[in-house]
Formats: sequence, structure tokens, C-alpha cells
Amino acid sequence: MNLTPGLITSVIALAAIVSPMLVAIINNSHQAKLKALEFKHDSRVRQFEIYYADKKAAFSEFIRAAGVFASDRSDTSAYADLLSALNRAVLFCDHKNKTVLHDFLDFIDSEFFNSGEDLDSYREYSERLHGVADCLSLDLESTKPRVD
Repeated sequence: MNLTPGLITSVIALAAIVSPMLVAIINNSHQAKLKALEFKHDSRVRQFEIYYADKKAAFSEFIRAAGVFASDRSDTSAYADLLSALNRAVLFCDHKNKTVLHDFLDFIDSEFFNSGEDLDSYREYSERLHGVADCLSLDLESTKPRVD
């Protein structure tokens, strides 16, 4: 085969033009895939952060309302706030912690609305509240976003 200097020059020139375009197309495609994965990851992290913040707020509100109710168990608005906060916290719980919260509510209803106030019932209320708070804390920790 007889290769003329003009043909060789033409092939080299064509390669010099096409090669950077192909490299740019491949790099841009790869960068687009990486950006899409990065966006998807960031979106998931934001969703977990928002969920965690909402869950933490609901659990904190429940613990606060339980404390207010403990200080004045005859206040029906404190009971209503506690019931509302408990139901909001239940939205974020797994089955085990939902059961703990509902048992706590049953305890409140049976102890504080069917009998007089005494020190033993207050102590049991506090112990149960601590147990519920511990369960909520574990549940909250299980959904805490991981920092890589």
C-alpha cells in the first residue's frame, strides 16, 4: 500500500479533530452520571435529615407534654396536649415503641383518672415516662442520618 504524505497528514488531522470531541463526549457523559448520583444521594440525605428533625421534635414535644401533665394531672388541657403529643410521636415509631406509648397512655388513663393522686402513682408515672423516653431515644438514634 502506498501511503502518501498527504493521506497521512489528512488522517492525523482528522484524528486530531475527532479525538478531542470523542473524549469530551465520554467525559461529559460520565460527569452527568456522577452528578445524577450525587444529586440522588444529597436528596436522600436531606430527606433523612428532615425526617430526623421532625421525629426529634415530636419526641421532644411528647416528653415536654408528659412533664407538664405530671406537674398538674387535674389540668385537662395538659392531658389534651399530652395525648396530642403522644399521637404525633406514634407517627414516627416502629411497632415496639407504638406499643410502649399506647401502654403508657393506658397507664395514665387508668391511674390518674380512676383514682386519687398519691406519691406511689407519681413515682410509677415517672418510671414509665423514663422507659418511654428511653425507647424513643433508641428509635430516634436508629434513624439518625449517618455522616460519611
